[in-house]
Amino acid sequence: MIITFSGLDGSGKTTLIRCLEKYFDSNKISYNSSSIYGQLSIYAMIRNLRSLSSKDNERANTEKKDNSTTYKFFRSRNAKKFFLLIDIIILSFVKLYYSFSKKILIIDRYFFDFLMEVTDDIRLYQRFVCFLFPTPSLSFFIETDPILAFNRKGEYDIEILTNRRKIYNKIFKYRSIDYIINNNDNTNAEEELIKIIKLELK
Repeated sequence: MIITFSGLDGSGKTTLIRCLEKYFDSNKISYNSSSIYGQLSIYAMIRNLRSLSSKDNERANTEKKDNSTTYKFFRSRNAKKFFLLIDIIILSFVKLYYSFSKKILIIDRYFFDFLMEVTDDIRLYQRFVCFLFPTPSLSFFIETDPILAFNRKGEYDIEILTNRRKIYNKIFKYRSIDYIINNNDNTNAEEELIKIIKLELK
């Protein structure tokens, strides 16, 4: 079983994932937690390989590489769009593995979030990606007012967060999400999440 959490930066995904982990621990439910950005994408793999190959005393060289043409290419929108196709393969194998595993996999972010970052509109290619990405067992979108999300984290300004929320809506027209949880209030959101999980695990 795979459970994914998507949403704006500052929506409270991490808090709700920790709430779910606590629930699983207290009920002796076996699980793993992972992150698309940290482990389960081609970018995560490249980043991890780079960190393994670099040492602390080579930080200056790493920063120099980060300004290189190659690095800028890998960070470009077009490159990210292409690598989404590789992520489809990676996550298909992950889904296959967890279809036979007794453990539940919790994933922080999913392809909704990657696609949101690299597109302003949903055209043929984006629809193609929406169609091909493996479907998780449960997908959650954590709904939060962009102003509140900004106040919580402050990584992106309100205008960017508002625009990103519009892009999510466009994506959901072609690839639906199972549950939308309003997280303007943490306590209510946690209670709703656990209620849904209890129903789904029956």
